Amino acid sequence: MAVPSKIGKQMYELWLRGWSYEQIAARMDMPEKDVIHAITLRKRLQDERCQKCAWRRDGQEICMLPGCMYLYW
Repeated sequence: MAVPSKIGKQMYELWLRGWSYEQIAARMDMPEKDVIHAITLRKRLQDERCQKCAWRRDGQEICMLPGCMYLYW
């Protein structure tokens, strides 16, 4: 099942806050496998964007720009 962009963003944000896949699946009323797939896709897309970002050349794992990842979703 394809997850809409807005829902995928919400799931990824919850995952970043420390929610488990099971908790997110229950909250979104979706199968856990779809949640895992959507979060994995979002993480991959964000990692690709961060690798190309001129601000991330310092090698830090966490971006220090406020709201950076949310501008592109």
